[in-house]
Amino acid sequence: MQTITKSLLGKELDDLEVEYIKTFFLEEREESDKIEFKSFFYEKNQDNFKHKENGVIKTICGFLNSSGGVIIWGAPKGEKIHGENRKVFKGDLSPVDKKIEKDDFISKISNRITPIPSKVRFHKVEVDIENNEYVYVIEVSESITKPHQFDDRYYIRLDGQTQVAPHHYIEALFKQIKYPNIEGYVKLNKITPKDIDNYILSISIFLFNFSPYENEYDVHFGLMVDNGVFAGSTYPLRSHKYTMEGHSYNHTLDRILYYGSPNVHNESILVDYSKVTQQHNGEVNLILNFGGKKSPLKFSSYKLNFNKYNSPSLITLLESKEENILAVDKQEALGTTRESLLKDLLGN
Repeated sequence: MQTITKSLLGKELDDLEVEYIKTFFLEEREESDKIEFKSFFYEKNQDNFKHKENGVIKTICGFLNSSGGVIIWGAPKGEKIHGENRKVFKGDLSPVDKKIEKDDFISKISNRITPIPSKVRFHKVEVDIENNEYVYVIEVSESITKPHQFDDRYYIRLDGQTQVAPHHYIEALFKQIKYPNIEGYVKLNKITPKDIDNYILSISIFLFNFSPYENEYDVHFGLMVDNGVFAGSTYPLRSHKYTMEGHSYNHTLDRILYYGSPNVHNESILVDYSKVTQQHNGEVNLILNFGGKKSPLKFSSYKLNFNKYNSPSLITLLESKEENILAVDKQEALGTTRESLLKDLLGN
């Protein structure tokens, strides 16, 4: 299944480079309910950056409340078509003259859009580093926790524009089937040597409920590790929660998961360093799955590389991560359909 960016721009978000974007705008482009172009140029009597940043965040809010979309911030200036209420975008880019880091931007929209949005991706494209010029491409997926507000207003995409949502639209959004937004993370704490060949990797599993008015019950999680085993599974009186010969741990919370009160669970993983580096290229994968009575199954995955580990820093150990992916999205990405499931499982 194609991502929004691939379907609209022809490339995946992280693969976009400045020359490709320049080529994209050699032809006239128009905005739609799925794509918006924002140029960056100075205007009189305005705090230009804040004004334009607010416009971007407002559009993100509109995409969240609609069907998702892509923003190109630093696009060419739009030119109005004579006699028509529309613009076309073509020619030289109008890049942003400020370097913005992904984590800072995601943190900002998390603080300014309520409820906290998920599945907003941010990609920085370098245009001219010496002159501090960048284009930012932002991919927004339709929210499963809408409606969202920005500056105490609800926005939607309508006729290629971001507009304040009418009352009847917001009323319809509130009547949707809603469920708690549960998010799960694995934090790497420390590594300590057990003996000459084995290391103990201490981790914490965090489960959050980010829905202020939706408590969640019967929350469960499972964590799997491929090239390692949970240290607790090696004890003589080990818990039945360790399965798959120590490669899996499963647990159901005995408490309600409230907003603002995360659940933290600590575990230790035993890694045979020599075996992992010699037989598995140093790779150890952690896959966290979690859900609840009302919330759907999600996954957070982490790829560790012990060949790159440089003690005592754990930063070098984490090679990549993919967090809070809905099971349905994961299956769609793999091309799973009703028909393929029936064929695989029933043979017809």
